[in-house]
Amino acid sequence: MDKNQTERIKQRYNRISSVFDLMDYMIRDQWRKNLIQEAFGQTLEVGVGTGANLKYYNSNVNVTGIDFSLKMLQKAKKKAEILPSHYKLLEMDAQNLEFNDDTFDTVVST
Repeated sequence: MDKNQTERIKQRYNRISSVFDLMDYMIRDQWRKNLIQEAFGQTLEVGVGTGANLKYYNSNVNVTGIDFSLKMLQKAKKKAEILPSHYKLLEMDAQNLEFNDDTFDTVVST
């Protein structure tokens, strides 16, 4: 995807971040729970968004969540602060990952 298109999409997500949770009914909570509980070890969540999946991770999973929308990520960080597990949440574009090969055991994207 070219830089201009990526930037336009990022701006849209930043713009709707305050109401995204109200709009996000595409994935039922039970589906999220079933999927996320399969994660193990070092886990990368691509497009963590506002953090809707965070509450479903088992405490023995080390989660790194990335999103290219800073405002969506800020919402996720607020959710992560009140959860018992630790989450590493980073602003990053999935098109340009900054991780070494073989860093993760599980990759999640919903």
